[in-house]
Amino acid sequence: MVRRVITVALAAVLSGCGGGGASVAPATPGAGDRAPATISFVIRVPSGTSAAARLRRPAYVSASTQSLTIANSTGTVLVTANLTPQSPGCTAPTASTPLTCTASASVPSGTNTLTIATYDAPGATGKKLAVAALQVTGTANGPTTINLTLSGIVASLALVLDPPALPSGTAARSAVLLNALDPDGNIIVGAESFVDASGNALTVTLANSDASGKTSLAKSTFTAPGGTDLSYNGTALPSATITASAPGVTSKTATLTIGGNSAFITEFRTGIATASSPAGIALGADGNLWFTEFNGDRIGRITPRGVVTEFSAGITPFSLASSITAGPDGNLWFTENAGRIGRITPAGVTTEFSAGIPSGAQPVAIAAGSDGNLWFSDSAAPRIGRITPAGAVTMFTTGITLPGASANFAPCSMARGPNGNVWWLEETFSFSTPPRIAQITPAGVVTEYPLQLNEIAVGVAAGPDGNVWFTASNNIARITPSGTITRFSGANGNGCIALGPDGNLWFTGDFTDNVGKSTPTGTITNYDTTFGITSFSSPVGITAGPDGNLWFAEQSIPGIGRVNIR
Repeated sequence: MVRRVITVALAAVLSGCGGGGASVAPATPGAGDRAPATISFVIRVPSGTSAAARLRRPAYVSASTQSLTIANSTGTVLVTANLTPQSPGCTAPTASTPLTCTASASVPSGTNTLTIATYDAPGATGKKLAVAALQVTGTANGPTTINLTLSGIVASLALVLDPPALPSGTAARSAVLLNALDPDGNIIVGAESFVDASGNALTVTLANSDASGKTSLAKSTFTAPGGTDLSYNGTALPSATITASAPGVTSKTATLTIGGNSAFITEFRTGIATASSPAGIALGADGNLWFTEFNGDRIGRITPRGVVTEFSAGITPFSLASSITAGPDGNLWFTENAGRIGRITPAGVTTEFSAGIPSGAQPVAIAAGSDGNLWFSDSAAPRIGRITPAGAVTMFTTGITLPGASANFAPCSMARGPNGNVWWLEETFSFSTPPRIAQITPAGVVTEYPLQLNEIAVGVAAGPDGNVWFTASNNIARITPSGTITRFSGANGNGCIALGPDGNLWFTGDFTDNVGKSTPTGTITNYDTTFGITSFSSPVGITAGPDGNLWFAEQSIPGIGRVNIR
């Protein structure tokens, strides 16, 4: 059986007209002289794959639903209605409209308590899947509209630990994700309370097999779908098993394994095109990670749970997308080495800008400035560009003193500094002239600082200490806003760099298949392939994620990696 989740909206419309397609019982006896009223439930079931469905307010109808009943407060069933495209009162779905069914019942005017239940077979037979109880006020004149959400009946539980393993000796956390399944095994969607087959509230309890205190749950009881954290304090422990249980429900267990460096890195490759060469990566305003694909003319999006979507519409062939950053307008902005700047919305709509960019320019790195604009570097000439959110471009050359200088080719060679200026790295392609790191103010004033002769600088990022940090020839370097440079040796690799949520500077090594971190005082730790990075994958861009972890792009074996530090 194919399982899918359907998010629905149900509207109860009180009116004086009836509906068809269902067996309807007479108005409740003993209502005295209360005039009858008709209540009509209009049920719309949008496609489970549409964007609109995913954004709807949570409301649950199982994928297996084929009928429903409407009963009064005494338990008398007023209506039994089938809910299929072929059922009377139902309109079959189209490409743009959902399956829509209407079921009506006659009730006395005034306040009525009604119970709605859905089933997985026609005629209210088979398994009961969801229930809802509500009070409605029926009037002969109507109409009145009432919003309704069904609660799925919990038959079993789904429990996931992400990641399922953590390295020993390091304090970390694993996310505990709890969901419930209805009697047909479909995941129950929504924030409504868990209920049993009688519609009574149900509490799910999490129990930890580790009684030593080395692991601990932040939350142990749930009345609705949700999640929590399982924290590990770093001391010796082989494993901890979490059990989710509730009265009358099949329990579920998940085990956190402790030990082995390979648990430190998780890699995601499903959904990423082969030979696509992911390069830059950035956190979007939508809470997802967005990355460029240098080959294949695509921008990728990966959720914190590792689900990848690729977007190619609107991107010119052979664009060579390189760097990406979150813009002040809520969109993602990226460079195209072919001479353009791209903008992609969280919905995946791309716009390219080329007006004002000189012919032959090769935009390579991009960063959001403190002035509300985007700034980009050019790997073909000594110049820096500024583009407004509306797409107006201004180029700056004054102050870039080396006539042969051009921007570093790395997608992470530009960043906004703590002082509000944009910093970037310059290459000279000369064995007699050192490269430089430079900053440009929002007004376009440039200051350059020479590096060591033949030093290869790659990535730059703002630090937590008010300074700017960069990678250079297997060193991690720090430069103050006034230009004083300090180098720290010991980095295994020379790639991109980003400030982590733990206050450290995290970096990649593309030729060494390595990630590492430097504390603000310059203590460096390296993590190689024994920690879970695939050999020859070439980690490049890196950024902090919304989940407290670090995320990086793998270029040679296309993938996205996650450093599990949370």
